[in-house]
Parts: sequence; C-alpha cells; structure tokens
Amino acid sequence: MTSGVTRTLATAVMVFELTGQLGAALPVLVAVCTATQVGNLFNESIFDMMMRLRRLPFLRESDAGATDALFAADVMRTSVLTLDVRMSLADLAGVLGSIHQHSRLPLVQADESGAGGPYLLGTVRRADLFEVFDVSRRVSGVDLDEPNVLDFHAGLRPTRTTEAEVEMREVASGGLHLHRPSSTRLPPIPFNANPMQVSPLAPLSQITHLMAMLGVDPLLVTQRGRLLGLVARRDVIALLQNSAS
Repeated sequence: MTSGVTRTLATAVMVFELTGQLGAALPVLVAVCTATQVGNLFNESIFDMMMRLRRLPFLRESDAGATDALFAADVMRTSVLTLDVRMSLADLAGVLGSIHQHSRLPLVQADESGAGGPYLLGTVRRADLFEVFDVSRRVSGVDLDEPNVLDFHAGLRPTRTTEAEVEMREVASGGLHLHRPSSTRLPPIPFNANPMQVSPLAPLSQITHLMAMLGVDPLLVTQRGRLLGLVARRDVIALLQNSAS
C-alpha cells in the first residue's frame, strides 16, 4: 500500500533491512512494482499531489513537438537594455527612462579586452533602481556624470540609513560586494547574483516549459558567462502563433 501511494521502490528496501528476510525479496519486489504500476494508472503520487496543492514549481518532461527544432538563439533578442557596473547617475536616468516592460535588468561588466560581449553579473529590480535614483536627487554634492558611483551588493536591501549603518549591514550580510565607492553617500543597490539563464542551444520547448512553470520572463541567454541576449515571453508567443498559421 505504501508503494502505491508514494510510487517508490524504497519500501522494498526498508522491508529487507527491518526483517533481514532476503528470501522474500522476489515476492516483495513483485508486489511493490505491481502497486506502483497500478497506482500510476489512476493518479499521481502523493508527493506530486502535495506539490500541486502547495503551488510549488513542478517541472515535467516536456513533450516533443515542433518547437524542438528551434533554439534560444533563434528567438532571442540581441539588443538588450543593460546596466553597467561602472555607470553614472546620468546613465542610470537614461536607462530608467527607457524601461517599459521588464521588471528586472541585467547587470553587466564590459570586457576591457573587447574580445566579446559583456559579462553577466546578475539582475537588478527596477523598483530598487528607482528608489536609489530618488535618494540621489535628495542628496547634496552628488555628481550626476561621475562614473563608478553606484554601489551594487548581492542580497542587501537599500534603505535610507546612515553610512555607518549601511557599512554594518554589509559586514553582517556577507554577500557579494562588487565595489565600494568612497565618494558616494547613496544606499547600496541589491542584485540577484544567480539569475536563471540558458544556453543559446537550449531548445525552445524547454524555454517555454520554464516560463510556464516558473514564471520566468525574460530568460537570459548566456555563454561562458557572457550575455548574448534574452528571450521574452511575448516573442515566444508571437513565434508560436506565426508557426501555427
């Protein structure tokens, strides 16, 4: 009965360990396999049911279809609005004025050698950028054109506190700290140092599955740490509609 509910073969192992009767291995394994197969004919396991009831991310093997012939490189946007880690407040104002769709922006660092695209450092929430920019307008002595003035910190929330309190929270958080400008009095900007990303050779069926189950939009496309582009949900929907017609 336990095997029929959980759909696992661990029940047979537990019986062998508790009883030590290895002579009953064959009938026990046959009973466990039968219970598992019969249960699969009627419903899912109790673990799958609990995940659905609690609305946890539930990933199944995607079905083969027409999207298997398409990859992330076929649908991704190569022109991406990004944040440079060394940007000034004036550059940040220009970026904020161009945001219309996505709630997060990629944080990148340009390759000084010029051998390839920028390196992806993480993603920053649009709300955090507006909050820090709002603080900068009320702080005196801030040069809008000064580069390298923004302070990015992984896992730290920006608040309107004193410099000493910010420094104390940085030591306590122990997160990834990109740099600490000495002349700025702006609060640090938190960023996600581990955003979800896919390879340019990722099948489109896998991308649509991730978007549907995990609600990821957009999905960053990277290769060897470099940002190549992003895949937006509306681009995928438009492509599927065009393929169907």
